[in-house]
Parts: sequence; C-alpha cells; structure tokens
Amino acid sequence: MKALAVLFTVVSLAVAKPPPESDPTILFGVGAARSELGCGSHTLTAGTYTIKSPNYPANYGNNVDCAYNLAPGADVTSFKVECSAFNLESHSSCNYDWLMVGGAKYCGTTGPSVTKVGALELSFHSDYSVTSTGYQCTITAQAGGTPQELACGSHTVAPGLYSIKSPGYPSNYGNNLDCAYTITPGSGVNTMTLACCQFEIEYNSSCGWDWLRVNGVKYCGRQGPALSESGAYTIDFHSDYSVVKAGYYCEVRATP
Repeated sequence: MKALAVLFTVVSLAVAKPPPESDPTILFGVGAARSELGCGSHTLTAGTYTIKSPNYPANYGNNVDCAYNLAPGADVTSFKVECSAFNLESHSSCNYDWLMVGGAKYCGTTGPSVTKVGALELSFHSDYSVTSTGYQCTITAQAGGTPQELACGSHTVAPGLYSIKSPGYPSNYGNNLDCAYTITPGSGVNTMTLACCQFEIEYNSSCGWDWLRVNGVKYCGRQGPALSESGAYTIDFHSDYSVVKAGYYCEVRATP
C-alpha cells in the first residue's frame, strides 16, 4: 500500500506541474488589440502598442523617470512613434519635463512623429515641480522583408520597402562622387518614410564637404534624416576630393 501511495503522489505532482513560463520581454501584437508597454525592455513583433505617462490620464507626478528599450523581433525592421495626446511642462530646451525619443527631447504640446529603423530608446522624465496630463503614444512595429535596392536615378515606387546605399557600401565611399535619386510615390502610396540605420559622412558645420541632401536639407556627420512625406523625395549624395567615411544605408517605406 505504501508503494501505491508513493506512486500516486508522484503522478499527482507531475500532473500539477505548471507549464513553462514565456519570456516576459516578448510581446506579440499581430491580430491583437493594442498592447500597453510598461517601463523596461521589450522585444516586439509586428503590431501596434501604446505607451502612457505614469498615472495617465491623470497628471503624472514629480521626480518620475521611465525608460523604454524597444528591440525589433522577428520580421520587424522599424518602429513608428506618434502621440494622440501630449502635454508636458514646456521649456525652450525641454530641460524640465520631457519625453526623449531616439535622442531628441519633446515637451509642451508638440509630441514626436518619428520612424526609426532598428532598436529604439525612449525615456520620460519629470522634475521636482509642475505636472501635466502627460502622453499617450502609439508605437507601430513595422514588418519589413528584404528591401528593394534603388540605384541612383528616378524611381516611382509602389507600396513596399526600399533601400538606398552610398556607393561602395558597406565599404567606405570614394572621393569626388555624386549620386542623385528622385523617389516618387506611385499609385496606392499615401506616405513615404525615410530613415537611416547607418549614417557616417565627413562632418562640416554647414555640411559643405560631403553630404546627403534630402528635399533641400543637407545631412552629414552621424546625424542622418528621419522623415515622413506624402510627396516625392529628391535626394543627392556628394563627396569632395578628400576624406571618406562609411557612408549611409537608408530605408524608404512606401505605405498606402
């Protein structure tokens, strides 16, 4: 009888064993309602998520810090951040309260509208006085696939993912180079976002030596463009007679 009792106990324990725990940092958003992300690190699959200031929709508190570290999961190439509600204590340099997205601070009533290729860091900070209603933002983890590479020249694009690269990439670009692109939205395209996951071009305070110019604005150094347009992109790359760098790899997402 003792042997049977022991056997029964072992079987009961085996049946009662809980299932393996899933990784709490992986959130699945496909086909689901918006998942709210708390402060911390998250690996996101394709889908739509929300972040909210602490205590939202009531005012956030003083001396609060909250950081989000977002990593792309399977098939995700970029994150798009837009805020439906945004009200943080205002300051000309956003030095009191802020939401920082990809290194840029936002405060007052103008929130971010940003698309970032690869991982994304966001952080919220409030100081010792004055609070507001805070923020509610949507983060869209966008699936990619293999981008279609666009060579120098004119292109009319359908909905999809495209890439542009500096000549010779991933090796350094050469001296005395020029490359121009015109990327026009075709039928069914409503918006085109442009973001660079690799950007290193010889620096000059006015970008007068080497540059990537997008719709009339020059970029150089390590700060590349992050844009969203409903119309065409006119892009040109130029390098002068000396000093070369790693160049650029940028993706253009054309969406309906």
